[in-house]
Amino acid sequence: MRSALLLFKYIFQNFYFLTIYLIVCAMQIAACYALFHRMMEMHWLCSVPIATLAGIIPYVGTALGMIGAIDIWNWPVWKAMVVMLLPNLLMSPVYVTVIINLRNARAERRRQEKLARSENKE
Repeated sequence: MRSALLLFKYIFQNFYFLTIYLIVCAMQIAACYALFHRMMEMHWLCSVPIATLAGIIPYVGTALGMIGAIDIWNWPVWKAMVVMLLPNLLMSPVYVTVIINLRNARAERRRQEKLARSENKE
């Protein structure tokens, strides 16, 4: 768990990384909004919260953002891929580290519970 915290500390203390990540996430949310509002003809009161939720979910926001950028904003495919995949490429090591550390923490907790149960039986 310590390695994940150190990685988060390194990444989120870097102002430039965080700024770029937030800008690209805002673009993903805007592209998701455009997709829901124009293509699916949702009212803006419905499409704003749905687009925000979809935009902040890592791979869902990327996919919907790419579709919105290509179909609604008429971006070329390569440009949409580069801009929308950027946060996921930057954050993939963090996702993997967090998943591994959560899995290890859960296994350690189960091991401790088993040990406590076996000591209570004796």
